[in-house]
Amino acid sequence: MRPFYHALRRIALVLPLLLAALATAALKETVVAEWDFSRNATASVNGKFTGKLRGNTKIVDGLLLIAPGSGDKGEGLLLDRVYPALTPAEGFRLEITFQSRTEPRTEQPQQMLWDNKYLLTGNYPNAKGNHNGFAVSLAYNDGDVFTPHVWLGLGTSTKVCTGEKVSLALGKQHTIVVDYNGTNQLMISLDGVLNKAFSIAGGGPVAPAIQRVAIGDRCGSTHMRFNGGIARVKLITYPLEPLALTTPGRKAFVRGETSAKLDLYVANQSDFDLATVSMLVEFNEPLTKLVPPRRLEVGALAAKNTRIVALPLETRLRPGRYSFTVTATSTGAHGESTLTSRQYFTIGPQLPPDSMPIVLWAGGSPPELVLDHGFTHDLRSASAAVRRSTDLEKTALSIQRSLDEYIATGLRRVSYYTIAHDKALLEQFPRLRRDGSIVPRNPEASNPEYQAILGDIAEKTAQIINPHPGCDAVLINSEVRDATAPSFGNVEPAAFQAFAGYPIPEEVVLKTGPHYSRVKDFPLGRVISPDHPLLVYYRWFWKQGDGWNQVQSLVSNAYHKHIKRPFWTFFDPAVRVPPLWGSGGNVDYISHWTYAYPDPIRVGCFTDELRAMADGCPGQDIMSMTQIICYRSQTAPQSQNPDPTPAWALEQPDAKFISIPPDSLRASIWSKISRRVQGIMFHGSGSLWGKPNIGGYFTTNLETAVMLKKVLEEVVKPMGPTLKRIPERPPQVAILHSFASCILAGRGTWGGHQNWLADAHLMLQWANLSPTVIYEEKILRDGFGDLKVLCLFHCDVLTTPVFDAIRAFQAQGGIIVADEFLVPGIVPNLLVKAYKRPPEVDRGKAELQAKGLDLRRQLAPYYTAYTDASNPDLVTRVRTYGQADYLFVINDKRTFGDYLGPWKLTMEKGLPNSGAVTVQRGNTKAAYDLIAHQPVPFTCKKGVTTLDVEFTTNDGRMILLLDQPLPKLEATWAADKKVQITMSSAQKNASTALYPIRIDVLDPAGNVMDGSGHACAVDGKFLFPVEMALNDQPGNWKVRVTELASGQQVELPFTVP
Repeated sequence: MRPFYHALRRIALVLPLLLAALATAALKETVVAEWDFSRNATASVNGKFTGKLRGNTKIVDGLLLIAPGSGDKGEGLLLDRVYPALTPAEGFRLEITFQSRTEPRTEQPQQMLWDNKYLLTGNYPNAKGNHNGFAVSLAYNDGDVFTPHVWLGLGTSTKVCTGEKVSLALGKQHTIVVDYNGTNQLMISLDGVLNKAFSIAGGGPVAPAIQRVAIGDRCGSTHMRFNGGIARVKLITYPLEPLALTTPGRKAFVRGETSAKLDLYVANQSDFDLATVSMLVEFNEPLTKLVPPRRLEVGALAAKNTRIVALPLETRLRPGRYSFTVTATSTGAHGESTLTSRQYFTIGPQLPPDSMPIVLWAGGSPPELVLDHGFTHDLRSASAAVRRSTDLEKTALSIQRSLDEYIATGLRRVSYYTIAHDKALLEQFPRLRRDGSIVPRNPEASNPEYQAILGDIAEKTAQIINPHPGCDAVLINSEVRDATAPSFGNVEPAAFQAFAGYPIPEEVVLKTGPHYSRVKDFPLGRVISPDHPLLVYYRWFWKQGDGWNQVQSLVSNAYHKHIKRPFWTFFDPAVRVPPLWGSGGNVDYISHWTYAYPDPIRVGCFTDELRAMADGCPGQDIMSMTQIICYRSQTAPQSQNPDPTPAWALEQPDAKFISIPPDSLRASIWSKISRRVQGIMFHGSGSLWGKPNIGGYFTTNLETAVMLKKVLEEVVKPMGPTLKRIPERPPQVAILHSFASCILAGRGTWGGHQNWLADAHLMLQWANLSPTVIYEEKILRDGFGDLKVLCLFHCDVLTTPVFDAIRAFQAQGGIIVADEFLVPGIVPNLLVKAYKRPPEVDRGKAELQAKGLDLRRQLAPYYTAYTDASNPDLVTRVRTYGQADYLFVINDKRTFGDYLGPWKLTMEKGLPNSGAVTVQRGNTKAAYDLIAHQPVPFTCKKGVTTLDVEFTTNDGRMILLLDQPLPKLEATWAADKKVQITMSSAQKNASTALYPIRIDVLDPAGNVMDGSGHACAVDGKFLFPVEMALNDQPGNWKVRVTELASGQQVELPFTVP
């Protein structure tokens, strides 16, 4: 439950005060219908409403006792006909006294108390009565915990009101009260305690039901009988007040947020004008003495009009829910009228100072569950609702209100801009092949009209999100390059003609060109001009021709135009394209997802490709995603039945997407964070905690979620701020990904292909050569830099400038390693024959490792890598800041386990491994394990630092190597209530480093306050603001700072009066 909820319950209103909150106390109430089953009768007390018992329901001991069970058979009391009076057109209150059985029923959680709506959620747009009537239920959770639900059919829409979980003693009588004012406010209470209040934008009266009322069950199939008995039911109506007050928009704010305002919607729902309207806002405990009352003048308000009045809020408060009372007074032809309404706002926690984003690439899971596993963000769409909206103001309020939960819990949303997959736009703007047929699943993004529509939706969505910090990122049009293809409608042929001065070459049909062997007059040496028409076309097509890079930039620019607070945009999967700069346009980050089988460290290959891609867009950076899922067909095919077959496969034979093995997950995370990424992501929550499954996603390994939480909490979160900052070392070994060979020889990884080019990257990783990826454009723009070894695998075709640059690199002492497919005009220094993996994955890994070690031996006379390890399953990588090295070691020793191992398609079980790791540095004076927070033994002789490592399974190490002992940690008070943290050294000219630290603000009871968290002391310095709340607990507080290399800790006490 949210903070302060228990306090709210203790001070919550009893029923008479609930009525006062809706301004009904002075109004005449009418009892429309009442059933008292102690009378042993099915008719209402006044005899106006009659019905019959269904199924095995009986009246026993004063209870309408619904038969136990969960079959689709009607139970309860069903009235004889549709009574219009039972769907009031004004305000109403429904009171139901019930008693649950002491034996809970778990197979049918939803238990109806009242229903004349039938189509509960209104998801049947063509069905009669889709948005008519209303219904009330209790959903069983666990033990004695239930969640109340109310569905209101408002004619054109259905409002679903889900209350808070509440404990209701089984076998005892309880009363639920649903109070709807007939316009825009609904309250649910249980046993006289307010459960939850709802503001309903665009409300109005409930539309007349077309179904008969059922008490104790759903009125039609699928039936949802109540598990117990009902003692009394009473329906009361009351007339509308002239004034109505609601808060349909944002109600949650971050602690300390400036200029916070809550919009009060004041509606004159009468038929006459109001001369004056004024409001007195009084804040309830615990704010009565902290926040003074406010008087707001509304002025005159015409009949049937609404005015929005902004209420400034004090946000320097501890996280929790706070209530206030609004007394609105109006004068007019009716005289004077007073409305009293109880409202609330929520203060959410401040977030840690510099977290690494950890995104769950999915939505719909409870925020508490997402947060508990270590995520900082989840993903949900807003743009689709904007696209469909017929009332943009109402849509905006709904989106903003949905973001309140994120502020309240401390989670953040990544909004998903999905319009590229809009079916109507796909049909309106088809991408046409040469023969006039339609390219499926990919619109003509190059069409200016299409771009204008997407830009307009982006502008509108950004303006809606702008005022709400619950959303701080957007994913733009995922998976749009996969299905792209040349379009031969009116746009692209004309655009290319204008660009090149000649038409699209006749050979162009698909998104890559014909194989060079089928191109007329292709040079025997396979070195061609960059102006070859096919290369000109495909370079144009992938950079700008198909329109997607421009669309991504257009949408990204729209969001940044309207959202000036910290906000980031990204595109994925970004390297399912040829190796050519520009994928994703100018989004802030490009990302890509990788499946962690058959080899978890393969994520490193595609992360390196991202770095190569982002290098062409100044200011752009990268993130990386691991798929939580495995394709069943690729790892544990249903067509095969190994002996023994694991229990999960027998229990879930239809599982299509299954859980990633825990050890593979951990190794893949270490692989990507060993690179400099600005965030990490995961997709497939249904294979993480789905019960029993979410669509085709099945949770087939419960240890996966446990492992993910462990790695995020112990590694990624503590190291995140530092990981984001540690620079990559200038590359010395690189694999050229050739655009010309991709287009004219069918090469490239395309972001996921398990081919020789991707396997060669793995080979070099196992050889501890720390490979990176380089594009032809990088060579032409920047040269080779510090590169010592250039690997030319699958380089069948090169352009003349690239060919000449490589020849010059080799002539100046650079080492060329190549396979047999290299253009004949370059003679490699070392030849490595292309390798095709066998079906046996263990043999494939062993043979690739052997090839890598052989290559390293051949390179030894010419090149010494910065790191090495005593066995190829110890995979190393170093990043460097100043004189500080950050050594990553990953244990990739694996075998077939008992989860996926029986199918022999991936070795998913980590094995123990130990050995020595060396680093070519001779000035090491100290080494620290940043995850264990302790010094580690090492030797430093003859320019080489050596460390022994030991693993029990697939895991990683992050070791800080320094040229001096770790500086002393100090913390002092600076100006403006800030803590100055320093790592100071007595040595002169001491080198600098990036130090991971944790900062905790502790209250007198030792509780860690919001805003605490991990940070990076850049050059040993960090300034941390201590922002206290007005209602913080008085007493002795302290700030505790811990550096995470050796575990040094200092505390800084202070007092809150």
